[in-house]
Formats: sequence, C-alpha cells, structure tokens
Amino acid sequence: MFAFIYADLQFQPIFPYQKPLLIKVKNYFPKVDCLDVDSFSEEFLITHTCQVTQQAERCSIYFNCPEPDISLGATIRLAEVLIRRQQQSLVILQGEHQRLERLLTNRTQLTFFKNPEEQLLFQNLEDFYS
Repeated sequence: MFAFIYADLQFQPIFPYQKPLLIKVKNYFPKVDCLDVDSFSEEFLITHTCQVTQQAERCSIYFNCPEPDISLGATIRLAEVLIRRQQQSLVILQGEHQRLERLLTNRTQLTFFKNPEEQLLFQNLEDFYS
C-alpha cells in the first residue's frame, strides 16, 4: 500500500472542503491512498491515519503550515510515527515550522523537502512511488 497524507495546520478549525493539491495528487496517483487530516482532527481519524502510516510500504506526508509558530495539535502523533517508522518516508513541509524541521530533518529513513514548487513536488512524489 502507498499512502499520501495531507496534514493541514491551522489556528482555527475552519478548513476548506476541497484542497486543490490533494485533488491533483489523487488524480495523478490513482493507486495511492490519500488521507486528509488537520490539527483539529478527531482521535479516531488521527489513529486511523497513524495506522496507515505505519502499515504503508511507501508513505509521504505533506504538512501545510501557513504560520511558523502554529501548534501541531493532533498532527504531532503523525510526526511521532514518522520518527519511529523504519521504512523510507517522504516529508514535505510547505511553509515554515521550526519544531517540525527539528523533529524530521537529519533522519536516515526520512527524505525531507521544504517549500518545493508544485512541479518539483510531483516529480519527487513520482520518484518516491515508482
């Protein structure tokens, strides 16, 4: 199983129903399971997403972070799973977040990209899932 997780970090629990990037990923990689969580996601959704992250052969997580000092909220559990995960994973940070960078950079099992252009993002995903 291949997984792509879109983690949206926001100050308030007001989120758009559709996320254009997530729709593009679903269309471009139809065999990849896509999940969408945010910093206010309920426990059962975060637990399910963590299980998918642990079980996936290949897992990439896209952290959308519009503010550098925003709380990780419920998504901190995803970061913890990534740190313990033995399989190679791809982490994309869109925005600035020092805590996430400290947690997820310089780990041999994690490939980390920060603020890639959309074309580079999709090239990295294609390389990762192939």
